[in-house]
Amino acid sequence: GDSAAEGGEASPASPTETEADDSPTEKVVRRAPPMTRQASKEIIEGIRRKRSSSICESQPGDDTQEKLDAEEAKWRIPAGFFYDPSSPDLCPTLEERELPRSATKASRFMGYDFSRVNNAVWTSNEEFAYITGHVVCFMNIQTRQRRFLHGRDNGGIGAIAMSPDLIYFAAAERSINAQPNVYIYSFKTMRLYRILRRGTSRGYASVAFSPHNKNHLAALGCAPDYLLSVWDWRNERLLLKCKAYGQEIYSIRWGQFPGILTSVGVGHIRFWKMATTFTGLKLQGDLGKFGASELSDISGFVELPDGKVVTGSEYGKLLLWEGVFVKVELMRAKDNVTQADAGTSIAGCPHAGNIDVILMDRENGMVISGGDDGHLRWWPIEEIDTAEADYDNGILEFGIRMRKEIRIPPSGEHNVHPAHIQHVVVGHDEATWLIQDSRNGMIWIFDMPSGTCTSALSCHSQQVTGTVISSSYAGLVMSCGMDGTVRAFNVSQPWDNELYRDFRPLENTVGATCMDATPELVDPSKRTVCAGYTDGTIRAFT
Repeated sequence: GDSAAEGGEASPASPTETEADDSPTEKVVRRAPPMTRQASKEIIEGIRRKRSSSICESQPGDDTQEKLDAEEAKWRIPAGFFYDPSSPDLCPTLEERELPRSATKASRFMGYDFSRVNNAVWTSNEEFAYITGHVVCFMNIQTRQRRFLHGRDNGGIGAIAMSPDLIYFAAAERSINAQPNVYIYSFKTMRLYRILRRGTSRGYASVAFSPHNKNHLAALGCAPDYLLSVWDWRNERLLLKCKAYGQEIYSIRWGQFPGILTSVGVGHIRFWKMATTFTGLKLQGDLGKFGASELSDISGFVELPDGKVVTGSEYGKLLLWEGVFVKVELMRAKDNVTQADAGTSIAGCPHAGNIDVILMDRENGMVISGGDDGHLRWWPIEEIDTAEADYDNGILEFGIRMRKEIRIPPSGEHNVHPAHIQHVVVGHDEATWLIQDSRNGMIWIFDMPSGTCTSALSCHSQQVTGTVISSSYAGLVMSCGMDGTVRAFNVSQPWDNELYRDFRPLENTVGATCMDATPELVDPSKRTVCAGYTDGTIRAFT
């Protein structure tokens, strides 16, 4: 249940009612003297002020803080407490014909879930984590070695997060028949430290540690309830819980000021505020209003220093939000124009297609955007902050000048399509970036000082629909998927083992639906496989 502090609220006194007289005599109405009415007004105003005042504004002489401390003591868990891995609660009963986990050992998990908008998380300067199925993979970008953390619930991993001090790691899971939990580990030892229970009904879509309060964590549930919960995670205490939205939500993020959160998803953005009232902690959410702007799904956003918010859109425009309204639609100005003329000298949209990534370059005073066209572009915060729409003429578009542009990957390199930049994670040194490319099924390591791009991971970006294990060549595994690629791997090597990748042209993207090896009668050398595609074509690979 909700563990938020609840305080008794005095009910206003009901006025006394005189019994009705059944006699036909005329009723007499007595008016209160002026002094009594004035005193009643003062009492009512005093009650209103008392209700609206926060706990933090209580008088120094009262016992509010002592009561709060006593309440906190009821929930406090010793800082040195860890869960025993052999506890029956952490060892679920096996289903019929299910092997115990100790009887099997997974050797490799090949793949990356590109259906998650923000799957990659830095855990150190040299290692990042990502979700694939029921496990979290940790990959060292220098040695390419991987290690794995298995999920505990039966629906897979929903979301992951790293604490700002890099000491704790959170895995918010999913379940198919019970309420899932958020498991928090001490990252250095991977010992289970805390379990957050009953935050949602089937799974989590996003989780985030607060950068302001070391005890707070926000978790966002997915279908069917879409609940937003805020926890005192060190004491496993649920502080707040409410419905975030009625459709899919991509992520929740803490703002630059304490107690401020923002959630984004299908057709919406919502601004949240944790407020301390007389009756306890409350979560207030204001839904963003697009107004005259076209409705859009939102996945990337950034908060400017003055509190305004810049978001991407499905149609390639940058939207500047002030309060809960779209203040202006930011467009790309023509080249070689002055700042004074940029607002009306519009060349087009900042990007062609979705804008899924918005970042902040504080050192240079820039906002960085990235999206479906494979480009990262830099825009000056100064011009964004001073942009004004022409409301008199009904024009929301305002041009800003692009200062820098980088294609991912650079043109002519790696023999792949331009990236669909779905997610970018900046390293703690701010020099190494991870770029999630859902078009090519790759994770790029982008070195900011040199501008070079290298591939950290390559796999299918959509469903894997077929696999074949070669009987003639040890370790050779082939696969196909709905992204239209056919890939070959040498699993006898530990890492970086993709041998071959066939992909369809962008203008003729089709999915591969099945794959099988040819019979020995057709190919005695057993080197040929055939793949079927959604356009009715069968292609043979030797």
